[in-house]
Amino acid sequence: MADNKNILVYPAGTEAAFEIHQALRCCPFVRLFGAESRPSHAEFVFAHCRSALPDESDPGLIAALNAIIDAEGIDCLFPASDSALLLLSRRRGELHCELIAAPSETVEACLAAERPADAPGKSFLADCFTDRHGVLRLVSPRTRERVRAGMAVRTRVFPADEGIRAIAEDVNRRLRFRGAWYFLLRQDAAGAYRLLETHPGVAASMGAVRALGYNLPLLTLCDHLGRDVELFGNDTALLMDRAFVSRFQTALSYEHVYVDFDDTLIVNGKVNAELMAFLYQAKSRGKKLYLLSRHSTELLPELPRYAISPALFTEIILLRAGENKADFILPDSIFIDDSFAERKRVKEACRIPVFDLDMVESLLDWKE
Repeated sequence: MADNKNILVYPAGTEAAFEIHQALRCCPFVRLFGAESRPSHAEFVFAHCRSALPDESDPGLIAALNAIIDAEGIDCLFPASDSALLLLSRRRGELHCELIAAPSETVEACLAAERPADAPGKSFLADCFTDRHGVLRLVSPRTRERVRAGMAVRTRVFPADEGIRAIAEDVNRRLRFRGAWYFLLRQDAAGAYRLLETHPGVAASMGAVRALGYNLPLLTLCDHLGRDVELFGNDTALLMDRAFVSRFQTALSYEHVYVDFDDTLIVNGKVNAELMAFLYQAKSRGKKLYLLSRHSTELLPELPRYAISPALFTEIILLRAGENKADFILPDSIFIDDSFAERKRVKEACRIPVFDLDMVESLLDWKE
């Protein structure tokens, strides 16, 4: 795709917003921005995030969004909650960029209507995609095996049967969708399906079908940019289970990273993948990396066994008997080692931050 696009996600602190971020963060032509009314987890996810916007009920919200749109050259706004979608759809003519949403009459029909009474039976959700020509291109149902706050956090993708596909095609005929949408249904004891709710937009757990190759937020964006899209995915069983994750902000400032080898970079004969992810991230941001070890033999022949390039490190330092790691560490550094005794000596001698393996997750920066 030729031109880069600046995409604003609002509100950026919802689970749907995080799915949009995951789906678009590696896209080479997309630059993501987030906007929120209050501090949220979005600050740990979006590299460019505003968190002091007026609430949705505030008449000044549209003006505040337009100020961001104008300042950042935003091309498209991606709503990430039902309430925001309904509000922005009603006021889309006031926005200074394109709104990635179904036609207003579809949004109203889905979100402003009363919900039907619930019914007994198993509940399912079907992720769908309709292109700008009105063609239903994907129907991908999944289970709702564990639900938290209305969101399926344990969900299993399965092929659409005739009953589910018939419901999807009927809804698609009656309403004009564009891009990603989904619907909730129940199956009674006799096997009959009943449609409960229909939602235009991205579901929080659409990552399940994305893992099979159907990136619905990206397909939706491309469709809104007037691009014809082709869909294909992997034909395999897939179960997705979600849980809370932790992200961290610290006041750390450093230029050098010293890391141990045995039981730190290599644990139980395997590469410590989380630590390697941090080292590559630090390297890409200009930090200098040092392998500092008491390994019993030369380290250079050892590294290729684990597909680790010596070029990753500014220096590889192998200590002799009686030498202290603290004596080799420069100021403005951090130190990572599984040994409590080593960390204690370095902390006392160098007065720098030290990290055990379980602390490495706090060093990773997930903002993109």
